Amino acid sequence: MRPDLTSRELVKHLAVKHSQTRNVVGLLESMQEPMKPKELAQEHAVERRVVPEITDPLEPWGVERTNNAHRQITTAGEAARQAFATALETIDADKLAWLARSENREDILDHLQEEGPDSAQEMSEIDGCPDKRTIDRTLEEFDERGWANCEEQQRSRTLIAHLTMDGERAGRVYDDLIAKMTQVIDKAPCLRDLYLGCADIPLETLGNAEIVEATPENPFRIEKRFRELSSRDFHHFRGLQSHWNGENAKAYIEAVRDGKEFEVVSRPVGLDEFPTNPDEVKCVIDGLRAENYHWLMHTDGLPCSLAIFDRQMVVVGPRDPGTTNNIRTGALFSQDDDLIDWAVNLYESHRQQAENPFDISIGVSIGINDLVELLHSRYLNDDESSQNT
Repeated sequence: MRPDLTSRELVKHLAVKHSQTRNVVGLLESMQEPMKPKELAQEHAVERRVVPEITDPLEPWGVERTNNAHRQITTAGEAARQAFATALETIDADKLAWLARSENREDILDHLQEEGPDSAQEMSEIDGCPDKRTIDRTLEEFDERGWANCEEQQRSRTLIAHLTMDGERAGRVYDDLIAKMTQVIDKAPCLRDLYLGCADIPLETLGNAEIVEATPENPFRIEKRFRELSSRDFHHFRGLQSHWNGENAKAYIEAVRDGKEFEVVSRPVGLDEFPTNPDEVKCVIDGLRAENYHWLMHTDGLPCSLAIFDRQMVVVGPRDPGTTNNIRTGALFSQDDDLIDWAVNLYESHRQQAENPFDISIGVSIGINDLVELLHSRYLNDDESSQNT
């Protein structure tokens, strides 16, 4: 579900609440683990009513309610929190809240950034700008906050506003924050269903990413789009496999048979979780036998589903797009170099911690040849016999 507020409204909400409580960033950070509103209020020394005032506008995309009325921040919410916290390192909450409360202030600051020094009279004559009186008042407030110097021209007695370094810095940081919040809102169907370990996803890279959404009416739309990439011209596939999908396996096994290199890290999988459908079992056996298919298992689980095609394309998706939530979910498809770098680092960090699934007790607990024989005898002999009859 996408948020029903704009990026500016989101910044305004966080800035105003932080200005009032001085603790929104810390309060939201505490919600990385499920907590009750009463506990949050006690920990951060705020009135209990303040907690829902902060969290309700962020539900369900940024904050979700778990069992027993606990609140927990989602990865979309955490990404927004981190972006906001970074902005506060440059602009204090009071100034940020003051700026976010008025589109006129934003527009005037943007104009001075883009066009340079200007007067209220000249700005008021531009389509869409407020009247001269409003601009004069805003420029005076900029001057009071150290964001602009206003000098009177002797002949015309007109005030000319020049942005100070602090004003230019505030404008850049605010614009950057708005741009990041725009991506949080637009990509929330995907971000909310990732684990918090993905909250450092570079939001500035998501502008050109394609988001494919799955809904209760069309729950496998993401998988269908992902399968289209199996015919893509690639040589090296790296991925985090957070869930099994037999149709995906059947689509990509041809690339394995063609000799393309596959490196896959899966979540913990036991023998009882292997597929039983003969066609899917054949895919598993062919992958296990292939020298170009390398499978590792991460015993602590995975933060998302991930697919990297060479260094040309990346897919970032939820843990299980078919069952993640009953509202909607999404996956990102992108060719952005910086996002691919982030994905490669995420993959490598989990690959280095992963182990051979045949060497750990939580895995399949038998050797690869024994597993192939077991799968073959259980699910393929009868099928092959019926085909030969």
